[in-house]
Amino acid sequence: MINWEQRGPLQAALLPLSGLHALGWLGFRALFSLGLRKQHMSRLPSVCVGNLTVGGSGKTPTSLFVCDLLSEMGYRPLLMMSGYGGPHYRSPAVAPAGSLRASEWGDEPAMARWLRPSLAIAVGKDRVAAARLAAKHTSCTVMVLDDGFQHLPLIKDISIVLDPPELANRWMMPSGPYREPRGAGRKRADLVLPGKFEVSPLPLRFVDGAGNAHAAPRRASVICSVARPHRFREALESAGVEVEPALAYPDHDPLTDPDLWDEIPSGQPVVVTAKDWVKLRERADAGSYKILIALRESQIAPRDAFRQWLGQRLREALQAREKGLR
Repeated sequence: MINWEQRGPLQAALLPLSGLHALGWLGFRALFSLGLRKQHMSRLPSVCVGNLTVGGSGKTPTSLFVCDLLSEMGYRPLLMMSGYGGPHYRSPAVAPAGSLRASEWGDEPAMARWLRPSLAIAVGKDRVAAARLAAKHTSCTVMVLDDGFQHLPLIKDISIVLDPPELANRWMMPSGPYREPRGAGRKRADLVLPGKFEVSPLPLRFVDGAGNAHAAPRRASVICSVARPHRFREALESAGVEVEPALAYPDHDPLTDPDLWDEIPSGQPVVVTAKDWVKLRERADAGSYKILIALRESQIAPRDAFRQWLGQRLREALQAREKGLR
């Protein structure tokens, strides 16, 4: 597997294509900045938690943290997600109350509902259409976009971008992991993390499918289908878990492989991410294994200072809307 976070001969050979990608992206942006393509302002104010790279950077835990803060502040947040891997990815919808099936709504919306049972969720690649449905069919007062920073048709009131500093390769796709030129993307954001604030991971917590807490197992098998499986393994090993074997599937894999369990030693616990648990629980054979979910949670620190910043920016956005400035 090619590690696009590092630079090498293959990545260098693809630089001309990255240059074309950069030109295409800048041209796409120009269509909106020049007014040649229309942007939509949702009836609900929006907070976007995005990033500049392909793959996982902690957007969903951060988005859930922002939703929690907004609830504390008296708002009724709605979480908007793409629903990749489910039919509503191309057919936007507001999720009903109750548990969501990953095969229908996508693994990330199903995970978010499992973690936050009362949180309103809208799903769809077309963020404009999903925002219209959210405004029409819910009583929510603010939207939190999990990803969507590069979705230019929808205007965001506040944009928070996660841009980890440790990436050695800062080239654009396909030579590197960046979706858009890094410098220009950072300038578009209202807040870049880390910076004034930092995303602070919380210690791993282990629970079973019913949500009951468990101690970290001394030894466990791992099944995961996330963008950067090596980071999940490193987090487990840092928590004192001896991992063997570690089975990595492509990001968003449905985990329907009939041979999924063949390499799992009999009686050994299996540790998975929450995103993978909501897919595994749909399998008829999952009950034959002791599955523990490692919850990777985070907060933006300092928490109180960030809450104050978020509240102030949201009040300013609402005032601008009332005055017709947005």
